Amino acid sequence: MIVWEGHAGGTGDTEAAIDDVGLADGCGGIETQQQLALAVGAVDPVLHELARVARASYDAGLAALRPGKTFGEVCTAMTKPVLDAGCWHLTPLIHSLAPLAFTSATGVGIEQMPGLSRFKGIGTRGAFGGDLVIEPGMTFELEPNACRADRRVNIGGTVVVTKTGVEELNRIAAEMRIID
Repeated sequence: MIVWEGHAGGTGDTEAAIDDVGLADGCGGIETQQQLALAVGAVDPVLHELARVARASYDAGLAALRPGKTFGEVCTAMTKPVLDAGCWHLTPLIHSLAPLAFTSATGVGIEQMPGLSRFKGIGTRGAFGGDLVIEPGMTFELEPNACRADRRVNIGGTVVVTKTGVEELNRIAAEMRIID
């Protein structure tokens, strides 16, 4: 199933049009998700930078997601590259798939979003399940997004926790893809 998530910037005339596409399918009897950022045409340097920031958050998640760590520790590790780059994020950077329902904070730094006053009830929502201890066999969606002004790049895919770290089920969605 392909789900179009939204337009992340670019006019399509003089700069790239970029869209985030969420893919949900099954692997081994569990749901998997991929957050695919597709750009067509010349890509604005801001979008390239946001893609680098999102990838740094993804890599931080890969490094931190280990048996014995807490979900909160992984969330903190993934948030650091986004905030260090002066960005904000709209949606979760990580959420669990099995077990279900654990999620990182959303809307972190959202006060930087242009036009925020037009929306009611928008703000930062804290993480849920920070005390969850990571164990082999758990699955997570690493889906970091980085925003600056009205631009956003969202990447990521599903990982399975192993005894020594994680196994990525799909690396294609782990970086922005550009179509010339």
